[in-house]
Amino acid sequence: MFKRFYHKIAIDNIKHNKELFLPYIITWSLTIMMYYILLAITYSPELSDVGGGDEMRSILNFGCMIIAIFSIIFLFYTNSFIIKKRKKEISLYNVLGLDKYQISLIMIIENIYIGLFSLIVGILIGYLFSKLVFVILLKLLKASIVFDFNFSMIATIITVILFFFVFILVSIFNIYQIMINDPVNLLIQSKAGEKEPKTKWISTIIGVITLGTGYFIAQTITDPISALGVFFIAVVLVMIGTYLLFTTVSITFLKHLKSKHNFYYNSKHFPVISGMIYRMKQNAVGLANICILSTMVLVTIATTASLYFGQNDALKQQYPYDIVYTTFNQNDQYNTDLLNEVYDLSDAYHIELVDFVAFEYIERMTLRNGNKIMLDQNEDYDSYCDLMIIALDYYNAIAQSEFTLDDNEIITYLYNDHIDEDNLILFDKEYTIIEELDQIKIKNFNSALISTIDKLVVIINDPKLLFENIDVSDDQISFLPSYMIGFNVDDGAENIDQFYKMALLVKDNLTRVESKDLVRQSFYSLYSGLLFIGIFLGLLFLLATALIIYYKQISEGYDDKQKYQIMSNVGMTNGEITSCINYQIKLVFYLPIILACIHLIFAFKIITKLLALFGLVNIKIFLLTSVITVIIYMILYFMIYKLTTITYKRIIS
Repeated sequence: MFKRFYHKIAIDNIKHNKELFLPYIITWSLTIMMYYILLAITYSPELSDVGGGDEMRSILNFGCMIIAIFSIIFLFYTNSFIIKKRKKEISLYNVLGLDKYQISLIMIIENIYIGLFSLIVGILIGYLFSKLVFVILLKLLKASIVFDFNFSMIATIITVILFFFVFILVSIFNIYQIMINDPVNLLIQSKAGEKEPKTKWISTIIGVITLGTGYFIAQTITDPISALGVFFIAVVLVMIGTYLLFTTVSITFLKHLKSKHNFYYNSKHFPVISGMIYRMKQNAVGLANICILSTMVLVTIATTASLYFGQNDALKQQYPYDIVYTTFNQNDQYNTDLLNEVYDLSDAYHIELVDFVAFEYIERMTLRNGNKIMLDQNEDYDSYCDLMIIALDYYNAIAQSEFTLDDNEIITYLYNDHIDEDNLILFDKEYTIIEELDQIKIKNFNSALISTIDKLVVIINDPKLLFENIDVSDDQISFLPSYMIGFNVDDGAENIDQFYKMALLVKDNLTRVESKDLVRQSFYSLYSGLLFIGIFLGLLFLLATALIIYYKQISEGYDDKQKYQIMSNVGMTNGEITSCINYQIKLVFYLPIILACIHLIFAFKIITKLLALFGLVNIKIFLLTSVITVIIYMILYFMIYKLTTITYKRIIS
């Protein structure tokens, strides 16, 4: 009998608090659905039969881990909000005769019902939509459609275990909250946020400094490797600054306006500023969360979409030639035979070789200090330098140029940089730079070589003259020449498949061969997988944003219901009251999305540097996807606001 009594109270609580629990249940059902779908695809045998499936499985595993971590954090956040709004109700149970253990039992039963319902609905919907999502993934991968995609038992088991564990943790947290508080404290906490907040100058200064420092780091990044190293530092600083901006900086600014008596004591300004101070006090953390989640949505979708739509550009950037052969330290006869085999193949299959290059070069890792290139690590140096030396005859043939050089003259090309002096000291021998090239007629030398190491190309009459004064007896292999053959093939040519098949056989263990076609599917799998995960995470962050906005509207609805009465009692008309509160609500509503867009603008430079790590150097693609993402998100954001406003109006009316 007593067990039925507790179950009845738990069910009644969920029914009577449907404004709190319904969006909570819906959100977590959808979160469980998304997690199940990712797991089902990750562990599906059909994925192994798709080209690039192994790379895709690794990306999906990463996505599952992120969703799991985010789900735990967000579930605790939303649960704490519900507990705060129910503290008065919980304290009344205690006053009516229920002890803390009985109240804890009721809340455990509530969590069991919510958890079971969310799991069943989430997994069921996940199963129904998993096939459709898998087909979409295959389309992104440009793979053939597979129809044998069945219910995944392993995905179900993992999903149940994870979210059962989360709901257990939430129940423990709720019990702890009940046990450490007495009814009086609960009643007091249910009224928290009504005192006017104090100005916190130290927190305000820290907030401005951390946000400014995060922006400064994002704007002063010069190379992709540095961007990777400081990106997370900048993110953490901006997050701290965002929280402090809403919790302290905004209140300090409003209190400053309040101190301006001529401005504050105005019929238009007084109610707005006074109301905003309390709204920022009560909603600061929620607004900061909305801002950060909105920024995460914008950055995640914009970056992954730009990578996907720019994947062909990135592929060409990283693999500028369809096929590249490289021999290391082989004799002239071997290199000539390899070159003749390539010519014979092109003739046999009537294939025209486009952008053809064939040349000998010497490559060595050195040290650079200004215009000085050296080998001895004991000497002072600024950075490592990847030195590549090419004979003038080879370069003139490739570039169809007619440069002439004396033995003490060179032509240089320094990737993404330039040499300030008009001479270069190579291994203690000085050479005059007669020309510094802005670009070099060898495509892979102009590609986005993502490294903190400089890449210097030196064109010289006779490379052997460089090493006349160097004892290379202990390191001779480092100065032996390599030989490269690179070319593109006209996509419209006949017999192209047969040519590729035979061209890739023209190799032995003395020759390294790289083919754009060999890496194309894995390349597409990486970028398609990132977009797929980006969309999933974007939807998850959007759900979290919607739920926070909804709960914020409920909270403000109950607060504004009392404010309507107070403002009416002091002589304000209904029109003035409605106009004043609507202005405050809209201002608070737009602040997070405006700041999120500002975050994205300041993050633009550092993100483009990170995108370069993936070979995407076309900034216009990222700019366009960012603008489109912002527009779409702002439309969805406004729709969420309008839908949640319905509940707000119902509460205050």
